[in-house]
Amino acid sequence: MTSLLSAQESGIVLGSPLFAHINPRQLPQLLTQMQASRRRYNQGDWILNEGDPCQAFGLILSGTVQVLRDDFMGYRSIINNLESGDLFAESYSLAPGRRLTVSAMAAAGETGILFLQQDFFTDREQISRGGQDSAQVRANLTAILATKNLFLNRKLSYLSQRSTRQKLIAYLSDQARACGSRRFEIPFNRQELADFLCVERSALSHELARMQQAGLLQTRRSYFELAEQLPETDSPI
Repeated sequence: MTSLLSAQESGIVLGSPLFAHINPRQLPQLLTQMQASRRRYNQGDWILNEGDPCQAFGLILSGTVQVLRDDFMGYRSIINNLESGDLFAESYSLAPGRRLTVSAMAAAGETGILFLQQDFFTDREQISRGGQDSAQVRANLTAILATKNLFLNRKLSYLSQRSTRQKLIAYLSDQARACGSRRFEIPFNRQELADFLCVERSALSHELARMQQAGLLQTRRSYFELAEQLPETDSPI
């Protein structure tokens, strides 16, 4: 436990991919070097706003964060749904002069965020005098960025599908593979799933009903059960 975090929060931080393989005793020193600060938000509060500069990124201690974008006409697209231990805005904080092109919102209950300053990862002097654990954290961040790039490639493959049904099949098939089962729950309600796949909610609900009638799946709220074999999609990845 550190003076900044409770024992439970320290466990979440140490269990996050960013702090994998470090000596737990070094956590307080690392957080000091990162100029870490903690904030709490209620459901619906904006954590980061599109257009703002970004000099720190967040590690979620509790609750859920949605990364999203609203276009000029007010249509919302959900980029990702994140939970405890996940990071957000790290790419923006590490890109000099870049302003946010997305927003981050506390999506469920009370959300705790640990903010970490960019200088730890970009300042040459800090990098040169860092020890083994500092180097490990920086290596972990590189792996996280690579993993997120792969996720965004997968999302592009969903959005490249020609129809709402094909988008659903591509996304739900990936979720089934990730869970290792044809029965699984997704982290979205109907509106959020429509926003994630960039389709109208009415069109999504209509297509899900048609897919149930065709015996392709069963669904109730966020629960899905897929048929043993689904039609192939045009996924390029």
